[in-house]
Amino acid sequence: MIARSEAQAQQRDMCPSGKGYDHATRVLEGKYSEKLRAHGVMPSGRVRVEFWSNAETGTWTVLGINTRGCAWPMTSGEGWEAVTPEPGDDGA
Repeated sequence: MIARSEAQAQQRDMCPSGKGYDHATRVLEGKYSEKLRAHGVMPSGRVRVEFWSNAETGTWTVLGINTRGCAWPMTSGEGWEAVTPEPGDDGA
């Protein structure tokens, strides 16, 4: 799944729909009332991954963003539940 998503991102030289990151985040915030919860970078450094969720409805989305600013939902679902770190857990 990760390798396939990363390969897809590398092929996206332009946003075919003309709708980049700003459009994607407006949809997540407006239509689904999701908020950015965490983010990271895939091993190649070419794709940023963001985790969005709505604590009230439980919806969640993993958004992929390539180096050209094209964004797409990698996966999404329901049943989001925040996890409280154990004492002394630095998140690493």
